[in-house]
Amino acid sequence: MTKEHAAIEKSLRQAAELAKATAAEASRVAGIERARADAIEKQLAKFQDLPAALEAAIRRSEIPLKQRKPVSKRRGITSGRKAR
Repeated sequence: MTKEHAAIEKSLRQAAELAKATAAEASRVAGIERARADAIEKQLAKFQDLPAALEAAIRRSEIPLKQRKPVSKRRGITSGRKAR
């Protein structure tokens, strides 16, 4: 019985060591994934104000022509052609 008991104990220790190594690897991978998720979260936070910024830009581009700065009617002078 002692040899059988020793063989079982050896097998259980090997299984425990394998489980310990697997857990350590899983913990390492989890840390990497956590860091990746944090980086993505920071990138997404930059987009938080994007809808409001786009809406403001669209509204600025829709300013009626009378309120815009006057555009020079003398375009094309450098090319020697008259403006239409």
